[in-house]
This record gives sequence, C-alpha cells and structure tokens, in this order.
Amino acid sequence: HADVHRTGDVYRGSARGSVGTSADPWHLLIEDGTFDTVTSAVRVRSAVLQHDASEVEARGSLSGSGRAELDLVITSFAVHDLLAAIAMPIHGLSLDVSGDVSVRGTTRLPSMHAAVRFENARYRDLEDLAATITFDYGATAATLETRMTLGEIGAVALDGQADWRSPMPLARALDAAVFDATLDIEALDLELVGRVTPSARGLTGKLDGGLALQGKASSPDLAVDVALTALTLPGVPLTTTSLGATLDATWRDTLVVALATTDEHGPLVRVDARLDTPSRVLLGDVLALSEYAWSAEATLPERPLSQMPIDLGSLHTDTLVSAATLSVTHEVSRPMRADLTGRLSRADRATTDATEACGDGRDLVLDVVGALHTDTTRVTVTLGDGDARPVTLALDAHTPVDAWLAGEHAAPLVANLDGRVVALDLAKLPFVCEHAAGTLDGTLEGTRLGSTDATLALHLEAPSVRFADEAPVAVRVDADVSGTRAHAKASIEASDGGDG
Repeated sequence: HADVHRTGDVYRGSARGSVGTSADPWHLLIEDGTFDTVTSAVRVRSAVLQHDASEVEARGSLSGSGRAELDLVITSFAVHDLLAAIAMPIHGLSLDVSGDVSVRGTTRLPSMHAAVRFENARYRDLEDLAATITFDYGATAATLETRMTLGEIGAVALDGQADWRSPMPLARALDAAVFDATLDIEALDLELVGRVTPSARGLTGKLDGGLALQGKASSPDLAVDVALTALTLPGVPLTTTSLGATLDATWRDTLVVALATTDEHGPLVRVDARLDTPSRVLLGDVLALSEYAWSAEATLPERPLSQMPIDLGSLHTDTLVSAATLSVTHEVSRPMRADLTGRLSRADRATTDATEACGDGRDLVLDVVGALHTDTTRVTVTLGDGDARPVTLALDAHTPVDAWLAGEHAAPLVANLDGRVVALDLAKLPFVCEHAAGTLDGTLEGTRLGSTDATLALHLEAPSVRFADEAPVAVRVDADVSGTRAHAKASIEASDGGDG
C-alpha cells in the first residue's frame, strides 16, 4: 500500500507491504520519502525491512549533485533466512549480522564508516563462528580492522591502513595509496580445510604466523612468516606426530623463500628459493617462470632411515643412513640446469644399537648423481665400497624443461638405460646377505623407454651362489621386452664343486 502526494515539484509519500506467506512474512515500511523532480534529490526518513527478529533500517538523503547522507542500521539480521526467501539457500549456513554503516560526502569523494558483527554463525559442522569488521574511509586515508574466531579451531586477524596525499576519487586513491596491512593467524586448525574440502580430509595440524604488505599496490613489499606444527597429511603413512614446517618469504625486487621441515629428530628437508623479479609481476595475468631468472636448492641432511617420518617398511632401519641435495638454476634465454646428489650408506656401528645379522659391508654406499644440462638429463646410480663400484646404472633422457615451463608442446619423455653389475658380493648387501651368498654379474639395457617401441634386456649370472644352508648353485637369468613382446629364461644348476 502506498500514499503519495505532490506539492509543486516535490513528491512525498509513504508505503508499506509484505511478501512471503502468512506464516512467514517479510515486511517493508517506508516512511516520509520525498523526491524533487527539479533537483533529483531523494530523501527517506526511514525504510525498514523486517522479518521475525531481523530488522534493517535505512535513512538519509542523496542530492542531485551527488552529495549523500546515508545511514544503515542492522539489528540481528538472519542472512540464512534472506537467502532462503530469494531461493538462494546455502546448505548448512546459519548467520546473524548486526551493525551500522554511514556514508557522507559526495559520490565522487565519499567518506564511510562501517562496524559490522557476524554472530551465531555455523556452517555445516563448524560452530561458534564469529567476526567483527570495522572500516573507515575518508578523504586521504582508509583503515580496516577485522577479527575472526572459529570456535576451537583458531583465530584470524586482518588489520590495514592506506594513505594518500590529497582527496581524490576511489580508483585514483587505490593507485596512489601507500598500504600497511597485516594478517595474523593464531593456532588455526588445518582440520578446517578438510571440513570444507572433502578431498583434504585427514589433513591436521596447527598454523601460526602472518603476512605483511607495505608500500604501493603496484610494487608492494611482501613478507610471510608462518609455522606448521603436528602436521599429518591425508594418504601419507607418517611415523611421527611432531612433523612441522616453517616458511619465511620476502618479496620486493627479489622473492626469497626459505622452507624448513622438522620433526622430533631435528631438521628434515630444507628448500631455499630465489626469483629475480619485482613483486609487481603479481599484477600480471600469468607468472611465466621461463621469462625470469630463478634458483632453488633442497637439502636432506644425513639421517638414519629409521628416523624418516614416512613408513619405509623393511627399510625403516637405523643401519642405513641417507642424505641428498637438489639444486635447480634458470637464467633468462639459457637452458635450465639441475644437479642432484644422493647417498645411502651403512651407519657407523658405534652410533647404532642395532645388531647386524650378516654382512661386512660397513662402507657400502649407494650414490645417485643426476644432472640436467641443455635439455638432457643423465642420472647415474652406483653401488659399492671404497673405490670399487660393482653396480652402475645410467639413465639418459631428453627433457625440454624450458618448453614445458613455457607451456609449449613437446615430444613425450623418452629415456635410454645402461646398467652393469661386475662381481657384486651378495654378502655385503643388507637384507640380501641374510638369504644368499656369492657374487653376481649382469647387464641391463633399455632403449626409448616411455615410447611404444621401447626395448629392455636383462642378463644376470651368478656362477656360485648359496641360498641359506643349501648347496651352491649357478643361476642365470635372461629376459627381454620389445614393444608388446616379452621373453624370459632362467636356469639353476649345480655349481662346480657342488653336491647336486
């Protein structure tokens, strides 16, 4: 129902109405509204939208020249009821909003104040959610203060301010403003991610730290300092409950990142990375790594396999120690270069309480050396003790990494393999020595591995090998695979001097 009167060039009126059902109505009341047909000025003494205990009231004026004086008062408004009324419900959401918003000035140079509270919030199985937001925008500055509590899951705070020298329109102010903003995270339970994203269920841990941004939006100074504790990963069989990580990063002219992981035994993998480009590249559409110089290095310090945070099955022993380093470097207009070194060795008996069932290969070492130079990758694996290396495996592949980074189409990965075993003493191999003794020779050759016409040939020969307490025998194995065809032949015969 509406009641409108005209006096000269001014229309004045009030209106009231309801929508919904008789059992669940929404009421709208407009009192003393005016419109000047000459100046296009609009004024409303009060406009109220009400539903049950929810109420939103707006009042104010807007002149034809764009000068505004507007106020909005929100009293415990149930957002979930409004979404249901307009047929846009969010399943599992319950949220009440209250607060006030005021706007003054002109549409070109406005000032604004807002203080809003989100209470009694629940989303699916997340309860006791709450937040407060305070925002002020003036002629030469703006401030924002946000506090969010997630029940027992943690808390997040966002504070920021922006300053510009003189009054100007919002679009220009954002370009000219100098920002100072911080995001603080306190004991945020990563289980929250799994509750919202089903694929991440099983992810747990606590996140603390923050992010800071300073300077102009076109080239800000960024800093990140966060820590993860008691981390568990979905689908990963961890053997520790104290896996943690820290991330420190700064970015202005150069991005510098340090990621370190730890557990109860000390340092685990550490990654240091550097990207030589200013932070303003974040304003671009896509960050193409092939267009910038960057480097990264990952290190795993020497550590017994029994102290690895991942279940390694029968290899989870303190008689074996591993260490590795991977470095990657990319320069503009030059091929990417990568180098990998890894070592698996026997632990010093003085540092372990383990008793070895067999084997005297205290100095037995497995070395892995890899190099990516000019689109070619070569990985060499050797096994031996001292200067002797009875086992050698070499893998070569064409790897156009720069083309991959640039998103260009490249031929499928194809590799060649060459392996040699010369008089390998089985008594020096962990685990193997518990079941067999003797020497082993052989070759392993592969061509175009990864393609449809790949070939693989294996030849192993042990002239005199003893299994457990059985008589020594001679073992020979030959196998080859070509395309869709495979052939294998094995023979076991009494060795020279054997009993049968």
